[in-house]
Amino acid sequence: MPNISRSAERLIFVIILSILYVMNQQSNSANINQDHHDQYSSADPIPSTKSDCNNDGTQRDLGQSSPNLEIMAPSHSLNRSEMEVIESTTDQGGNATDRKWVKDRLVIHLGKEHFYWHYGQRRLCQMLQDMTLTGEIQQDPKYFRDPIPGRPIPKLVTELNCNSIRGYFGFGEGNWVSAVYSSRMAAARAKVDYSFSCRSDTRNRLKFILPWLEVEQKAPTMDDPWPYTGPIATVPEVCGQRYDVVRLDKFADQIIEDMRKMAVTLVGSQDDGIRVHPSVPIDQPPMVPDVVLDDVVIHFRCGDIMGGGGRGDYGMIKFTEYLKWINKNETKRIGILTQPFDPAKLRQKDVYNAERCKVATYLLSDTLQDFVPDATITIHNGDNETIPLVYARLVMAKQAFISLSSLTWFPMIGTFGHGYFQKGNPGVNPFAEHLPAKMNHLTMMTAPWLSQKQISKKTLNETLKWFITPE
Repeated sequence: MPNISRSAERLIFVIILSILYVMNQQSNSANINQDHHDQYSSADPIPSTKSDCNNDGTQRDLGQSSPNLEIMAPSHSLNRSEMEVIESTTDQGGNATDRKWVKDRLVIHLGKEHFYWHYGQRRLCQMLQDMTLTGEIQQDPKYFRDPIPGRPIPKLVTELNCNSIRGYFGFGEGNWVSAVYSSRMAAARAKVDYSFSCRSDTRNRLKFILPWLEVEQKAPTMDDPWPYTGPIATVPEVCGQRYDVVRLDKFADQIIEDMRKMAVTLVGSQDDGIRVHPSVPIDQPPMVPDVVLDDVVIHFRCGDIMGGGGRGDYGMIKFTEYLKWINKNETKRIGILTQPFDPAKLRQKDVYNAERCKVATYLLSDTLQDFVPDATITIHNGDNETIPLVYARLVMAKQAFISLSSLTWFPMIGTFGHGYFQKGNPGVNPFAEHLPAKMNHLTMMTAPWLSQKQISKKTLNETLKWFITPE
């Protein structure tokens, strides 16, 4: 047999690695349903698909046998006895995955196809098992460490165009926030370093949320394998493909940290000595000066609900629910966060709903004014009310209310005051119900509510009457 040089051996190894990875990605892609998201709004993740159900239609336990959770055997083995720099790149529809050894450290750059939806979390977890040289992501934390003592910890890197990414697969900004935290949590569970950033020309922090989530996250240590909220997350809670099994509440500490830092940076430290952040100097000028903050802030999700539709997992609660919780004696200002009333400033699918939403918002304002006659009530939906500022208002409020929305769940739990949220369901914030037991600044409401589907079957007057009629 002819002799083969060591460099030739490495080259053959790289080629085989690339071929195996491409074959594995193509196999995964064949299972992806590219059409099932079209019927849903961009505001919340899609409910579970048929592949997550048993033959009788009941939900399958993803902790056991769901094909969406199965962690397949590694597609290759990375030979750590040869730790010189090697590189291999494969391109899957423009989403490049770059693997390289950099001074004995494995660094993998991933594209948007490894984010949550359409089996992205599954692909991410499979990549993590490959990075840590394990047949699966083990329950025992000791198997996450690099098996060779003294070797650098692998690193997962993602850099995105954060201006345009929101439209990918038709999902909104709230979905992308969920996806980023899901990937951070998975990397932490696998004990690899993680980096998320926006491309340098897409870091518009006044307009978008994702630039605020940029992070260099160090892998947890063996002494403290889960330095986050509650007990260590299980593999199903991290790698489950279905939205209702991923436990984002176990990453709440990091979410709160990010939300509060963002809010203080945007609108400035407050003189109460509470609404401050240790990494933001007290005298640092705010990015958005002269913002008048409210004592009570209510996110009133309206446009994609009032116009009708077929979803039954999100909707609007009774206005009387807010009156049960608002502290009348300490409320001087109330802010309502909602969509613009000008059709020209709305998404095309919300244009028809503008007038209906306006009428409902004014009814909410009148209801609150009757309850707290001396309070100043402001509807925040002008041109300057960007999503980051909406987040900051909720974080800085003494009382922050949201209904059924993945977009504003994050600033609600990050509020310096008290946060109130409607109990979720498999399609919207299912993990939120675990938080009040761990965090005494949060309350879960169980108010009567109308879904988008139910509202579509009512006249506007019937819906308005329902809002203000006590149970």
